Amino acid sequence: PLMTDFYRPFKIIEIKELVTHPLVFIAPHSHTHRPTVRSYSSDEDLDFEINENLIFFEAFQSFLKEDFSIPCGLYCSNSMKYFEQRFQRIYTIEGGSFKPGDQVISRISLNDPDVRGDLLEQINSSFSFKSRLRRSFIFRPYIQWKASR
Repeated sequence: PLMTDFYRPFKIIEIKELVTHPLVFIAPHSHTHRPTVRSYSSDEDLDFEINENLIFFEAFQSFLKEDFSIPCGLYCSNSMKYFEQRFQRIYTIEGGSFKPGDQVISRISLNDPDVRGDLLEQINSSFSFKSRLRRSFIFRPYIQWKASR
């Protein structure tokens, strides 16, 4: 099943509680979480996905409307151009380094410590050479394949 006790969307009350922390910010991620590759998304689809998500998040404090985290981390060159025109910062799941001022930032995903282990270990593991190499072999060929369809 897609939703379990460990994997489910946040409840609105949980988001409201989360954003009260001074170091927590939220940003759009899309409305339905579909991959943003051309075989799934036209510019009109992307507009809908992003605009609906922006409307939803405007009700919360600590909302960063100039940032966007790519759903599933999957995109093609056309959708990346769309994001670059619309947002100041775009987050992928490719991992790796970035420097202040970069528009495209390679993010990592952290999971429940009870399921995936200590958060610091998850962070260290995500930045290891082996992890970055594995992500590049897993995601880039898939992205290229989907974009060519």
